[in-house]
Amino acid sequence: MGKLKEAEQLFLETLEKAIQQNYQRAEVFITIRLVAIDLDRGNPEGAAKKLSEIRLKAYEHQDRRYIAEIQRLYARLHTLRGDLPAARVALAEAIDLFERLGMRRELAEARAELADHHARMGAVVPG
Repeated sequence: MGKLKEAEQLFLETLEKAIQQNYQRAEVFITIRLVAIDLDRGNPEGAAKKLSEIRLKAYEHQDRRYIAEIQRLYARLHTLRGDLPAARVALAEAIDLFERLGMRRELAEARAELADHHARMGAVVPG
């Protein structure tokens, strides 16, 4: 809805509570949303810092859904930084996980993003 400041404030308040209660899955979920806000604002440094923190937690708990979402956010981060090959690798990993998990909407969105990357690089999209 375009109310990034308000959303960010709510997420930060909720994150504080999740940390206090040591609810790590909620920490990852909320931080994923905060990373998306950073990326929407064009803040790659803030996004990168948050991603590295939650990536470890997601892998530690083997939470494949969040790992897939994190990989998709890494793709956005790499795109923002102009590193399209790294973005494509991250998207391919996200797509693989979304497919394995049966997450159809996310899979379709990630595939569309990958097709956009291929078009930007002048490559033919497989499949």
